[in-house]
Amino acid sequence: MSTGVLAFALGAAATFGNAAAGTDTTEPTGTTGSSAAPADMAAGCAQIVALLDAQITIAAAYADEDHAAFGAGLDSLPGLAAAAQEAAPAEIADAVTAWAEPLAAFDAMFEGVDLTDIDAVTATLSSLPPNEGFSTAQTEVESWATDNCGWLNEIDDPFADAPEPQECDVLDPAVAAAAAGIEVDVTDSDGGGDINLGSLWQKSCSYGDGAMTISTISFTDIEQVAQFFADNLVDADGNPGEFIDVDLGGLPASTLVANVGGLTSVTVLEATIPFAVGFSGDDIDPAIVVAAAEALFATLPAEAPPPPTTEPMLDGTMVVETTT
Repeated sequence: MSTGVLAFALGAAATFGNAAAGTDTTEPTGTTGSSAAPADMAAGCAQIVALLDAQITIAAAYADEDHAAFGAGLDSLPGLAAAAQEAAPAEIADAVTAWAEPLAAFDAMFEGVDLTDIDAVTATLSSLPPNEGFSTAQTEVESWATDNCGWLNEIDDPFADAPEPQECDVLDPAVAAAAAGIEVDVTDSDGGGDINLGSLWQKSCSYGDGAMTISTISFTDIEQVAQFFADNLVDADGNPGEFIDVDLGGLPASTLVANVGGLTSVTVLEATIPFAVGFSGDDIDPAIVVAAAEALFATLPAEAPPPPTTEPMLDGTMVVETTT
């Protein structure tokens, strides 16, 4: 998955563009823009709002793999961008130009690209260079349109900020190690990792010099987070991992079993406390990791506990905090 791919290309829809980029399938986003600006709004509103709404329509079409709508949206960009620049009032003209000019050229970037091939479309989006000036201008234009035109970016984001997960030490490492039949010094805690992606938040505890890892997870949409894992199944060096087909026993069917970078893990998403447990080593039998996950699953409370009372570290931004 390419973070920020649509932040340049489609600005206003970057929130769900991050979730959709690089996926083979996505759920419909239910995304809409605003209606055309009323006549009594500020000069330039109708044209600027039309371009903002076009961005959202294109991004929704991409996320829903609606090839015809995506192509039609691309075709509309040059004309809408020119109209927005021509109509922009002086106080926002520079920002509109910095925002609209890249959009006007966006259609040409897809010349010769088969829009029915989602991989080809995603590759084209991923090839776009970062453009800080565009992003800054986009934000300024959106703010102006909200204040002067009543425009609302009505994005129904299925990958919005997740609540804070439980601390990873609420899961008993001794239970997991015993069920797996692996000797792990569970008194030897290697510290923890706290990764907040806004839409996906994970807290991890490591034991026995990295022999076993247990994580608690929080997310907003199970299908989106499962796709996120599929799109990011690589180790720290970019080497691809693999999903493993194994009997899940009493675990939910949505459970993911994978090997990435020598860590064989089981991720249980449908649980009162979603979690993952993994063991490091070249000869780890996935079945024993499933057994460890089943043992932890059996210890979970009947109802989901409330999130911890601490505040999120930084909403919507990746933050990695390591404790020892």
